[in-house]
Amino acid sequence: MRYSWVMAASALALAACSGGSNEADDALSVNETTPEVATAAPLPDIPVQFRGSFDADAVACGGNSSDMRLVVDAQQLRFHESDARVTRVTPRDGGAIDVDAVSTGEGITEQRQYRLAMGEGGRLNVTVSGSESTRVRCNAPEAASADTGERIPLALSGDGLQLVDPDSGRTRMIAFDMPRTETLALVKSALGDPSGTSRCDVVPLAAAQFGERIALYFENDRFAGWSANPRGGRSMSSMSGVRIGSTRAELEDSLVPEISQTSLGTEFNAGGLSGVFSGTGQDARIEALWAGMACIAR
Repeated sequence: MRYSWVMAASALALAACSGGSNEADDALSVNETTPEVATAAPLPDIPVQFRGSFDADAVACGGNSSDMRLVVDAQQLRFHESDARVTRVTPRDGGAIDVDAVSTGEGITEQRQYRLAMGEGGRLNVTVSGSESTRVRCNAPEAASADTGERIPLALSGDGLQLVDPDSGRTRMIAFDMPRTETLALVKSALGDPSGTSRCDVVPLAAAQFGERIALYFENDRFAGWSANPRGGRSMSSMSGVRIGSTRAELEDSLVPEISQTSLGTEFNAGGLSGVFSGTGQDARIEALWAGMACIAR
């Protein structure tokens, strides 16, 4: 076996309350259709799998946010030009939820009901007043760290890593070629101190391990690549939700991979993310995942 490196390169305005009747309260309802019967009792908060930052696409997530930016908290929905305070959360069939909230923005206050449903690849479908829109997740989903019970504010990227602010959803790119000292300082702010260091036997790469989550690789003291650990790397994902354990179908929902058969097996490269599937079908799962330069046994 030899070692080599792989380079993966309208809304209703608030009425004046002057001795109004119950009809005025009823008029605050935006939805005109009769709501379906709830499948479970109301929840106190929006469930964790729906929480996070979402936007139109990966470009908007990684740079200037678009007018589709949405931040979902336990008790609030923050849209581009309005905030909605949650008053009731009702589970629906298929894992969706209805969120009743008081929305305030652009001088208008109104009662709205939003339906939230998680789609493939971490997409969030939002329906309000009969209009549906879909957004992609901008931060690593909390569900990604369900195995460890902790939220990891660091997302995998084909260009390096992305440090995520869990409150605002804004990200900072930790790009390949960043100096080692700066890279480690940023990653440590999310994962803590490295658990160990090592070197690749053939390629001049130094590695810093962060437990069983991820290894970072450095060439000439510059950030050169990373590889997720097959044992603990499931707790980390890309912005679109790609992680070790994702299926090929889930990967292809957000990226277009190039597939090849190599000594490693069914290997892929998609948007700079490289890895190996457990097989060739759509239900084959990612068994290895890396980007940039990594010490790969072939």
